Amino acid sequence: MMEGAPYCVVSHRRWCPGCRRDVDEEETVMNPEDEPVHAGCGWVCLESGFDEGLPGSGRCSGPDLALLHGAPGSEAAWIAEQKK
Repeated sequence: MMEGAPYCVVSHRRWCPGCRRDVDEEETVMNPEDEPVHAGCGWVCLESGFDEGLPGSGRCSGPDLALLHGAPGSEAAWIAEQKK
């Protein structure tokens, strides 16, 4: 891995307001409105973080992928792009 390279940490959670805790995906079912419901208490869970439903979510391509693989000049190109 490159020293000092930019990185992004993405997390995802489902929070049950009824139980006041994070719940695992195995503890939830989807209702007809496509919302996660906690099977333990029936509350609709609040989702935060990574959204799997967006096109391209969680995928790197092009210049971002070159940066991850350490291609020559990719870090400088990435920094220049961020300044725009």
